[in-house]
Amino acid sequence: MNSMDAHALGLETGDLVKVSSRHGVVLRHVYLTDRIMPGVVALGEGAWAQVDEASGIDIAGATNTLNGAIPTGQGHQGWNTCNVKVEKYEGPLNLEPDFTWDPRVAIKEV
Repeated sequence: MNSMDAHALGLETGDLVKVSSRHGVVLRHVYLTDRIMPGVVALGEGAWAQVDEASGIDIAGATNTLNGAIPTGQGHQGWNTCNVKVEKYEGPLNLEPDFTWDPRVAIKEV
């Protein structure tokens, strides 16, 4: 996230933020940089959704949680046109860094 946008929201690198769209909500730790345009946020993809049942929040930060069922094709990518709101999260969930999570294995050789 651009540092000017973040400072206007009272955010610092490492803060836990709630990123929400009309389709869903994810939690992520924010990283501030001037290498991204003001008004734009980036969320790395590749996470498998892991929704907290009590709150309905995806704690894994899957981009599809924010994009919803937007069909892609013919040069349109749904994640490039997703409007989100970013705000500091001060709820009951505590998000540990992803690298401390147990790995998920989709296919395992026996």
